[in-house]
Amino acid sequence: MGFFFYFVALFLSFGIGHLSQAAVPKSSDHSQKLVHLKYVMCKSHKIVRTIRVSQENENERLCTTTYTKAGVDRIVGSGQSVQTCQTILKNIQNNLEKADWRCRDISRARISSGKAYFD
Repeated sequence: MGFFFYFVALFLSFGIGHLSQAAVPKSSDHSQKLVHLKYVMCKSHKIVRTIRVSQENENERLCTTTYTKAGVDRIVGSGQSVQTCQTILKNIQNNLEKADWRCRDISRARISSGKAYFD
């Protein structure tokens, strides 16, 4: 139960838009959309880090891998294909898990009416 409230508080503080699998407008130009393809949350005690793979829009092949540590996003890699970015994500996830972090794929997580749901 405590993890649930921590999870909700964490993502409300970072913005619900980061959770959405659906496209999120990047700027006032609605033709460019940021699509999150893979989203992983890793936890060690009360410290949380996230790794995500995203594209500018569904039709582009270019992707980026972003690592969030202490609330600061950092692009740690980019590629010509989603497979490249997912490999970067998996390498970071494996390194964290080797250091006894617990990671979970939250790509399909949703927050609705103050509750978190996992598909």
